[in-house]
Amino acid sequence: MLLLLPLLFKGQITEMVRNELNKQVEATIEFEDVGISLIRNFPNLNFRLHGLTITGEGEFEDIVLLSSDYIGFTFNLSSLWKKDSPYELRRLDINKPYIHLITLGDGRSNYNIFPSGEESGVEEEVGETEGINFALRAYSIVDGHFKYDDRAANTRAELKGFNHSGSGDFTESVFDWRSTTSIRELSVFQNGIQYLNSVPLDWTIELGVDLNQSTATIARNELKLSELHLDLDGSVSFSENENLFLDLRMDAPGNEFKELFSVLPIAAMADMDRLSADGSFSLRAMANGPLDIENEVYPSFEFAALVSDGIVRYPDMDLPLEAINLDLLVKSPESELDLMTVNLSRFSVTIAGNPVEGDFFLSRPISDPAIKTRLDGQINLGDIAKIFPMEGLEKLAGRISANLNADFLMSQVDNEAWDEMELEGNFLLSGIEAIMSGMPSVGIPSGNFSFDRRTTTMENVVLNIADSDLKLSGAFNNLLVLYTGKNAFKGNLTISSDLLDLDNLMAAFEGTEEVSESGFE
Repeated sequence: MLLLLPLLFKGQITEMVRNELNKQVEATIEFEDVGISLIRNFPNLNFRLHGLTITGEGEFEDIVLLSSDYIGFTFNLSSLWKKDSPYELRRLDINKPYIHLITLGDGRSNYNIFPSGEESGVEEEVGETEGINFALRAYSIVDGHFKYDDRAANTRAELKGFNHSGSGDFTESVFDWRSTTSIRELSVFQNGIQYLNSVPLDWTIELGVDLNQSTATIARNELKLSELHLDLDGSVSFSENENLFLDLRMDAPGNEFKELFSVLPIAAMADMDRLSADGSFSLRAMANGPLDIENEVYPSFEFAALVSDGIVRYPDMDLPLEAINLDLLVKSPESELDLMTVNLSRFSVTIAGNPVEGDFFLSRPISDPAIKTRLDGQINLGDIAKIFPMEGLEKLAGRISANLNADFLMSQVDNEAWDEMELEGNFLLSGIEAIMSGMPSVGIPSGNFSFDRRTTTMENVVLNIADSDLKLSGAFNNLLVLYTGKNAFKGNLTISSDLLDLDNLMAAFEGTEEVSESGFE
């Protein structure tokens, strides 16, 4: 009988799922086959949708939004007999999903496939029975691959080897929810900066959920990001005006610098088991208050990081990074983000005996950013090649010296009030040569960039690419006008060359890089 029942219900459930998936959806939905079993989750009925693919339309035609090996639905068997009641979904399992979310610069998204009721032409009748009642007890995702590409916010993220499972009786008003998550590789890229590079994540969390109070309280948390352990405590709730209210605290129970270093993008260059590191760190964060991004309502928050006497040596490399020190505090005491301050009171690192140090302070970031910063140091690029393993590097040489001292308001730049601000600095390049496998050689034998309140000067800059060369010199107005866009960056530039072989340059660089749709290789 258990073998015959799935055959009796297969046509009925297949048609129901096909209708539910295609109802009001502006996308192409296909699946290869269906499977039904009473044995797999007895006494419930298990329905599997094999080879599901959702493909976009219009601007996103032929771009896969979602595909999976199979999606499994476990229904309460008794709900299938009730003619005027919805089917009760008890469990959801997704195996090997691929999900690619894209938002274009104008805000259009490939996952916005559900039109409004007016556009769909479907009117809901009062008391009309829905097709599925989500009475989940458990769900799982196995070996997922997710890509997120927000071109409006210049943000990309990719998750490889994503596994997640959760359990809890969602039909109750008060229940415990438990979940485990593991990600083999997590990468995050925003505004030209890669914050995470193929970092593994493991997370187990238990929440006490009270739907009557619209509150979820953390009862147990074990979060590990690469080697970094993080404790998370607090609660999340929805207030009467439906704003999200956060009361969260985070800190790192460990203090070995290697834990913190393991999440930095440059850590992906090495085998963490063989990497040697010393020093200490502390890390803490908090957020308290309502969150409504659409209406620009934010909680007060604070983030603090401290690194003392850090040392890192990559496996099989000759030199370490030494004397790594950092003291950072980001603080926003109220909902108004203009009150936020960023205070990097200390940063320093020593490279083969050459110290690089500086500091940075930002206030009034919204109304009129006030910036005060300092940088001083020199780097021998040949030493860099002895510290970091770089695949394909054949030669790296030369020296960079830098010093910068600045104290100004963005309004001073907008108003060209040069005498009211402080800005001076110099970047000196000498003997730079870089050769990468399969790439033309690049050299900067000399170059001097200096700037003050009024002028930016470029002197004796020589650039060599393969057999071609460029010589540049010039003088311009304040470099900071490039960041505001309200005033013109103007000046005089002189360029000369003894040889400029464009054919060889184009051939040398052609096809040297291939990037996936999400921006990750």
